[in-house]
Amino acid sequence: MRVVPFLLVVLLLLASCGTGESEPELSESVVGIWESPNGFFVEFREDGTYDVGAPVGTGNSEWGTWSAEGDVLTQVADDDSPLCARIPGIYEITVLDDGARLDATAQDDECDIRRQDFGNILVRYSGDGS
Repeated sequence: MRVVPFLLVVLLLLASCGTGESEPELSESVVGIWESPNGFFVEFREDGTYDVGAPVGTGNSEWGTWSAEGDVLTQVADDDSPLCARIPGIYEITVLDDGARLDATAQDDECDIRRQDFGNILVRYSGDGS
């Protein structure tokens, strides 16, 4: 009868192992181009830089560096950025719909225009008009 407890232990250990798949890190999830409801685009690059502009790819409004830790994303506009220069923006980020949408909630950002554009649900830009 020791077989039953042994099998229960084995089953519990196997169940606790999971599938081996894990959620991507926030920094991996946000890399790419996102569109705000206001028609601005933000591109987060793997190298830790970003830019904001309209139309996509122009980077004519703001640029700087970004980092992610846990579910918090921090943006700091460069000194020569036309908007928000040297002002950090700290946002709590949730990636939704398998990476198709990004919910950004301002935690600390004194740049009003960035808070209005970025503090919404952003949609991953597909480049095909969808």
